[in-house]
Amino acid sequence: MNIDRYRSVITEKILRHSKVLEEYNILKYVPETLMFTPTESMLQKVLSRGVLRYIKAYLYEAALSYMGYALKTRQALTSLTLGSLSILRKKITYPNPYSEVYFKVNEKLLRLHETLKNVKVIKDLGGIVNYTVLAELRENSVRTVVMKKYRDWKAIKWVPTTLWIAGLVDFTPIPSERLLREIRALTTLLKHGFKVPCIYAVDWVNKVLVREYIEGLPLSNVIKEYKRTYEISYEAGKLLAEMHSRNIVFGDSRPSNIVYSNGILVPVDLEQSSTTIPASWDIAEFISFMSVDLYLKVKTILKAVENFIEGYLSVRRDKSIFHDAFKAKYIRILLPISPILPLVANHVKTLLEAKS
Repeated sequence: MNIDRYRSVITEKILRHSKVLEEYNILKYVPETLMFTPTESMLQKVLSRGVLRYIKAYLYEAALSYMGYALKTRQALTSLTLGSLSILRKKITYPNPYSEVYFKVNEKLLRLHETLKNVKVIKDLGGIVNYTVLAELRENSVRTVVMKKYRDWKAIKWVPTTLWIAGLVDFTPIPSERLLREIRALTTLLKHGFKVPCIYAVDWVNKVLVREYIEGLPLSNVIKEYKRTYEISYEAGKLLAEMHSRNIVFGDSRPSNIVYSNGILVPVDLEQSSTTIPASWDIAEFISFMSVDLYLKVKTILKAVENFIEGYLSVRRDKSIFHDAFKAKYIRILLPISPILPLVANHVKTLLEAKS
């Protein structure tokens, strides 16, 4: 068998299909890395089923050719049964296509799929939906990390909310999509200078993310400290406004998904982040859960909401987003979580009218 001939045929086929993908503004060639990378417009449309259907069609045809080459190579080698060559048969494995897909974090290329052999679990961090643990990553040095396995939570976490928000908010229960959303949000925010956990490894097959462990306390705990409530709510408003200015919507913006670390607010759970969810949803959900964290103390909540609005508007002067956040469609969804939400909505309306 002429392996060089098969290699040239496969290379020609991949390049031919890549040109079609470039014409559709899906991929672009990066000479310095000898790799292809998705275009920004493709990333913006990646959740569109129609676009994905065409991408899969092209990639499957190229991938099938590659797998055919791998199988023929394996068959040729396993047919050589003379002497020590028979040992090779036990060591030949099928290639994992995801191991040849990379993404960049801090100028470092990471594989989309890594076999996580150097991770040692320390303790379970809890959680019903995702299996999340504190662990040690032994790679050149020992790092404390969080390892998160994305599981299908159709029947657990957001069943009530999923029913309530049907058609309003682009939440997803699919593990692969949640993993991709979190990777995209973390890499995008990091690129724009936000403090976020660094990604160390991804196991795409098992839907596992290994990321930096952020020392600190959940914002849901810190905001209860009366002397810091208003300062923290102001900073939370700034954080969400800065994210929205970068076209990243938190998605699940409850205070417990933000860590207060050395005076900085760090978003750590971005699996529902999106570019299609309305930014007003982030505001409505954050304020709803904040009111629960503050034990539904009306005066404290209203003052915290005022500070949250001031913080948000100090970055993004868009008052209309607060009118959208407290429309009936969101109040109906979040009322079971925060019964005082209609009162908060009226207070915000009065406050914004006074500022006009």
